[in-house]
Amino acid sequence: MPFIGNKKLYKLLKDNSESIKNRQLKILEEVIEESIKTKSKIVTEDEKESGIRAILNFGHTFGHAIEAFNKYKNITHGEAVIIGMVIATKISFHEGHIKNYQLDNVINLIDSLGLNSDYKKYKYKDLKQFILNDKKVSQGKLNLILINSSGKAFKTNKFNQRNLQKAFN
Repeated sequence: MPFIGNKKLYKLLKDNSESIKNRQLKILEEVIEESIKTKSKIVTEDEKESGIRAILNFGHTFGHAIEAFNKYKNITHGEAVIIGMVIATKISFHEGHIKNYQLDNVINLIDSLGLNSDYKKYKYKDLKQFILNDKKVSQGKLNLILINSSGKAFKTNKFNQRNLQKAFN
């Protein structure tokens, strides 16, 4: 959730990656508390899931496709969503919403936490059928959750299809 607008959580993760990897209880409690605050704030603002709440799905469109492609084996939901977040961040870059260094910052943070950011074994052509069957397809258009240069997530169905494919390269 640090990629959906919680700067405090982002800094907490960035500054404490070793403590997090070493599962130091105090820092893990802070991360969990900030995550809960973020989700609670968003859900409270949008109880019916008609607006801002969609940003909680950052990375999920591609994560669900990765899970389905793997027949729900050999990858956890969290691992798939992390890779999905990388893909969504790459689309954000190709769409011009973030700069190259911001894309690198996201990937570096994920890597610093010991999480797998390697999306390269997944090809758009293999995931396309799953992506297009995602619950976030509305009126025939795929809705994506992307991020902007301020680190805020937003929902859009206006994106260049080529940039979606390019994100897998």
